[in-house]
Amino acid sequence: LLYVDSQKIEYDNIFHDHVLFQLQDIDEITIGLVAVFKMVGIFSEYIYRTTLKIRVNDQIIDLKLENNDDLSPFFDLLNKNKIKINDPANIIGIYRQYPDNLLRHRYLQRQYKRFKKLYNFK
Repeated sequence: LLYVDSQKIEYDNIFHDHVLFQLQDIDEITIGLVAVFKMVGIFSEYIYRTTLKIRVNDQIIDLKLENNDDLSPFFDLLNKNKIKINDPANIIGIYRQYPDNLLRHRYLQRQYKRFKKLYNFK
């Protein structure tokens, strides 16, 4: 789980190592989007996840976050701390415009081809 408060971010990575860093140490964040194909019984569809590439002291930390998490308070915290944010697809605006995760998911389904071009996905 990702824990964020007004001064720090902490989480356990996939190797169960505890990671902690201060918001003031963040140099830059790049917000992205990935699609993961999921089979659920006889149904299948793409699930969209927001990705964060966080540069902290010349180290890159990659995070994938679930679509059902409302990241708007996290984005507000980044803006409040004046952290440089690269957001080519305007993911922050999408979270504000579509606070409901189902509506956001449907919007991302319709727009994903455009997002792929922004990120130069193959």
